[in-house]
Amino acid sequence: MNRPRVVVGPPDSRGLREIAVGGKTVGSAWSLRGLRRVLSRLGYPADLDVEDRSSILWSGGGSGTWPDRTWWRRSVITLMMAGLLGSMALLVAVGMPDAIGALTFAGRVTGFLFAFAGVVQGVAAPAVLDYWGKRQLKFSGALILLGTFVGLATNGLLLFMWLQEREYTPYVLTYLPLWCWSLWAFQLLIRKKAWQGVPYPKQFAAGVTVTTLLATANLAYSTLYQPTSAPVLFDLNVKFGTPRMDAKQPVIHLPVTFRARNSGQIPAYIISDGYWIYGVSVEYSSDGGGLLEWRKTMDAGSDGSKVGRYVKSPTREAIGAARFYGPGNWLEPGEQYVQERVVQLPKSAEYDVIEADLVMTLMEGPRQDRRGVRDPALFLAQEREILLPSQ
Repeated sequence: MNRPRVVVGPPDSRGLREIAVGGKTVGSAWSLRGLRRVLSRLGYPADLDVEDRSSILWSGGGSGTWPDRTWWRRSVITLMMAGLLGSMALLVAVGMPDAIGALTFAGRVTGFLFAFAGVVQGVAAPAVLDYWGKRQLKFSGALILLGTFVGLATNGLLLFMWLQEREYTPYVLTYLPLWCWSLWAFQLLIRKKAWQGVPYPKQFAAGVTVTTLLATANLAYSTLYQPTSAPVLFDLNVKFGTPRMDAKQPVIHLPVTFRARNSGQIPAYIISDGYWIYGVSVEYSSDGGGLLEWRKTMDAGSDGSKVGRYVKSPTREAIGAARFYGPGNWLEPGEQYVQERVVQLPKSAEYDVIEADLVMTLMEGPRQDRRGVRDPALFLAQEREILLPSQ
């Protein structure tokens, strides 16, 4: 059976050789085994003599000329896809919380840009197989170049921001490796001129550069400055329960409940906290002379807020104190912490007022991927309960 002669072209820069039959390209091959697979699909016998010049014409090298370095090509494919998918996972994880729940429109736009950049890299990952394969898609190289350029810009910005603050985040171990990968991948694609095959390559490069620079500038502004406007909203509450007399001892048990709730939309970092319980004894002035004492304390630079017209010479004694939630902890949005305590007072204690103070010093945490240091905000809640003799 007469068959058209097969023409095997010279290897290209990657070692791939084009196969033509009857003047029509029917495929390409990296090796002699690949050539036989293509020919077998066309009905050629599996034992075809590749040295028979009447059957196969070799151009630019004989049957032993296959310069493809399979191990190198597969290594590049693996590294390219791993870097694009890893960078995609990082950008989506960083961007989605802001895209969904940022307090400001600019913050949501920034989060969306992060997530969209990750999606671009996810789309570029499968194109790696085509670009380092048979290159059947005209835009595969440009798509990979775009994804790599986005990774270089965003990963570099994240690394720069972390170097400014030097605070640990779960993502910090990915910043430097992904930035180094994007730098390697970008220069490799530039050397291979991956943009070739794209119509108007200069306009494409200019558009990608301008868009990425604008997105990076907006990201830097929103990330570095916008979170400072997000307020810390915190609710503190102190409530006394009903005092009860001990059945065996001359002791009064006074329940008190402390509650803290993050009512805002950003995490809050606890710098310090604690509660204090005081017993207050006062002297009463029927002639209204307490205000004269208030003036004296104010002139002396002391706090005279506990002095009234008919109350003077208050004595405030601490009868209990402890940490509340503990410094170094975080309270996420909507999270609350409650602590119940029982204060024991001797029945003979002559206190006119029992006071309880809950104090927390908080620092805002605007983003999950970077714990920025902000000016601490102080929140104070105070509840007072009067113990009457009948109680």
